[in-house]
Amino acid sequence: MNRLYFIKTVFVLCFLGLFVSGCATPQAVKTLSNEQVKAQEKYLESQRKYFSIIENLVESHINVTEILIKDATKKINDKYKKRALRNIDPSDTKKTKEVLDTLIDNVLSEYKTDQIGLARVKGYLAELKQKHNSMLKAYATILTAQKKLNEYIQLKKADEAVFDQLLGIIGIERENISEAMTSITKIYKEIERFTKGGK
Repeated sequence: MNRLYFIKTVFVLCFLGLFVSGCATPQAVKTLSNEQVKAQEKYLESQRKYFSIIENLVESHINVTEILIKDATKKINDKYKKRALRNIDPSDTKKTKEVLDTLIDNVLSEYKTDQIGLARVKGYLAELKQKHNSMLKAYATILTAQKKLNEYIQLKKADEAVFDQLLGIIGIERENISEAMTSITKIYKEIERFTKGGK
């Protein structure tokens, strides 16, 4: 069940509830409503597991990238050191100091670049987790609204104000999910760019 299907089905059931609220609720609609609540509960749980797997995968990918960056930086620094050793002149203190200062500047520059990049991508990971939590919260709110709607369908209650309120809640959370998905797509791209070699 994809996200779009999930949201559409919620709305279908909401409108079914509005349609049948003024008359006896057909058993088929009651059964469908019950099954939809069960499906949404399973969907929410599957999303929790899915997001957890994605977060662990991204975190592992970042950790591997960090190791590769450290290895690459070490090789670059070794080249700086070899170059410095070739240029050091024991008889020229001034030149030796300049060579060593350049070596220190180069090493610190590489380290700073690495740390800035890693801090940025780890920030993306934290943002990704926050957006996942935001989506799960929205799904949970929609599920709560659907359970309330199901309760009215099962008991044949008719309260237009309540139905309007539930539809409003679902509409807001649908927008929250859409916004979170847009942000998550951008975050994925930034993390992918970094782990493929872009600092």
